Amino acid sequence: MDNLANNDVFRDATDKMIYWSKLFGVMAYIAGVLMLLVGIGIMFSGVELVPGVGGFMGIFYILLSALYFYPGKFLLDFSKITRQALDSNDNEKFAEGFIPMGQLFKFWGVITIIMLGVYALMFLIGILGALFS
Repeated sequence: MDNLANNDVFRDATDKMIYWSKLFGVMAYIAGVLMLLVGIGIMFSGVELVPGVGGFMGIFYILLSALYFYPGKFLLDFSKITRQALDSNDNEKFAEGFIPMGQLFKFWGVITIIMLGVYALMFLIGILGALFS
């Protein structure tokens, strides 16, 4: 029986996924480091564009940098494990390589649900503010 890992079209498509996931994983790490540095710089520079929010903005950037590191890790794990599986023709490792990709989609699904809730709350507050002003 032919499995997916031995299908040439599937292998080529997976090879491209590995390349792009590695690129985006590295880019996510770079963006995360830059955001982390900006957050630290904002917190300790003492310069505030809006008085009283410098420390908050620094913490916000530091937390935002985590949103880049976490999915970047999943992308790099996927690319590393799946590349090893394709190179060694290991079907079990190949299947294992897709676990981080599933975790990536789960992460962004949770973030999307949270953001939809925040948008709904903002919409509700806006309507209530308009009604009672």
